[in-house]
Amino acid sequence: EIEIRNYYTLEDIAGLDEASLRLSWWNGTAWVECSDSGVNTADTDGYSGYVWAIIKAIGTTPTLANMAGTAFMSMGRPPALPPPPSEEGPMVPPPPPPGTTDVRGVTTSAGRFLESVTAISEDELCTLTISSGTVGLTEELEPLIKITMLIMDEPPPPPEDTHIIGLTYDFQPSGATFDPAITLTWSYDPADIPEDVAEEDLVLAYYDEATGKWVELEGCVVDPITNTITAPVSHFTTFAIIGAVPPPPPAPATFSVTNLSVQPTKAKPLETVTIAVSVANTGGTEGSYSVILKIKGVKEAEKSVTVAAGSSEDVSFNVTREEVASYSITMDGLSGSFTIAAPPVPPPPVPVTVPPAKAPINWPLLGGIIGGVVVVGVGIFFLIRRKAA
Repeated sequence: EIEIRNYYTLEDIAGLDEASLRLSWWNGTAWVECSDSGVNTADTDGYSGYVWAIIKAIGTTPTLANMAGTAFMSMGRPPALPPPPSEEGPMVPPPPPPGTTDVRGVTTSAGRFLESVTAISEDELCTLTISSGTVGLTEELEPLIKITMLIMDEPPPPPEDTHIIGLTYDFQPSGATFDPAITLTWSYDPADIPEDVAEEDLVLAYYDEATGKWVELEGCVVDPITNTITAPVSHFTTFAIIGAVPPPPPAPATFSVTNLSVQPTKAKPLETVTIAVSVANTGGTEGSYSVILKIKGVKEAEKSVTVAAGSSEDVSFNVTREEVASYSITMDGLSGSFTIAAPPVPPPPVPVTVPPAKAPINWPLLGGIIGGVVVVGVGIFFLIRRKAA
């Protein structure tokens, strides 16, 4: 975009209302007022002021591309005639109602503020600061005429677990927008802050009618010395100071010990016995807990365990005993036992019966006997045969 300036003297604008000066351009058939134009009445280089216009490359006629040969001229209107006198005296326009600021004389037809403006609510608790050069438009994209801050009799309810501090205001015209954002400064009474709300946690919020929810403004700054809260505002709607009630602190760690386990319950001397429990944290914060193991009423060992909120941890001890006996166990109210048993006695050896030793075989004698029997048998055989013959 570029800016065109047309400087003037008081003689140049004799008979015209200086505030009405605007820059116009010739479209070939008529003079057309530039959409973003105004007047600066400050003395500059020997001139009484200058009329300016902002020409943009897109969306405005003329554009930068077709300005060659275009004529520009400053134009103004004569001052308004005073109202005719009446029997009751001269008519004086009524002042704007409390909480309303008239901005017709300080904005261009495009809504650009020619000077800084301060708007104050009726009770002087809310202050809007609008910098020179800010563009303010109504919801219909028309330049602003006035700004009003009205106290609401029946404001929307605050969000759950929050309080509205002081009064609620409706900024009008509703839906008006500002570019860049303007500054809202809100004064509050510390006596209005409930005990459960911290002053430094106060925020400015607007009510979003589309969603039916309060929305916190970004960039809120609380000053507890001046008792004010400040935030940028880019549109008009319903505004309030809201204080949130902090959530209650989490419950402290609370422990329970369950599931006593003894493995094995019967062991041999010096065999390891494992004793375990489960430690649960039913509180709202992490904490540490010490588990104490007692055997026969005497403290045997102690372990500390850290357990997150809503979690549990297992704790175990390994013990041994040599003496044959039964051992009672206590651990945080839980009780159990284990037994050390003597090793089993081996059975007596089974006697082995040894058969009597056998006499050695006399093989020569046995052979002789067998031979003799054979000879006798053969002799008998032949004898019988001879008799038979």
